[in-house]
Amino acid sequence: MYENEIKFKIANLTSLLTNLEKKNCKFTKESHQIDTVYVKQETPGIHIVSGEPVVRVRREGNKQWLTLKREISDGAFMEHELETSQSEEIFHILTNLGMKHFVEIDKERKTGTIDDFNICLDKVKNLGDFLEIEYLTELEWENELAKAKIIALANELGLDTQNIVYKTYNTLLLESIHGEDAI
Repeated sequence: MYENEIKFKIANLTSLLTNLEKKNCKFTKESHQIDTVYVKQETPGIHIVSGEPVVRVRREGNKQWLTLKREISDGAFMEHELETSQSEEIFHILTNLGMKHFVEIDKERKTGTIDDFNICLDKVKNLGDFLEIEYLTELEWENELAKAKIIALANELGLDTQNIVYKTYNTLLLESIHGEDAI
C-alpha cells in the first residue's frame, strides 16, 4: 500500500471549514496525538534524507503505535504500523538499532473523509493549522495519478498550491527552533 499525501498550510481556517462542509467532509474522529520521531544515528542536522527510514511512536489517549515510514518519492511513503503498549522496550530496541530521538510533535487532529480521500486537519503546537489530503494506492505507478487527484480536490476546497508544504512536521518544528539553515 502506498500513502500519497499533500499537506497545505492553512491561511484561512474559517473558509476551509466552510468548503469542507460543502464537500460533505465527514469528520469522524478528534484526537490529541504526540509523535516521538526517531532517525538513524548518523542523520546530520535537522533534515531527513528522502529514502531514509523514520520511526514514529504515536501516543493517542491510552493507545500507542509504532510506525516505520520511508519516503519513496515526493509525498509518497511506504508505511508499516503496529499497535503496541511497550514504550520502554520500544525505546531500548530503537536505540540498540542505532536510532536516535529526533523530535516530538504535539498536535490536535480531526480526521475524516471526502469520497476516497482521507482528510487530516491538524493544529500543530508552535506551527499552526494544516490540512493533509491523503489518497492510498495499491501500485507504485499510480502515485502520480493520486497526486493529481489530491491537487484537484485541494482546488475545489479553495486551497492555493503555493501553500503546499513539502517539509514534514519534524523538519518544520526543528527549523522553527534552530533556523532553516541548521545542519
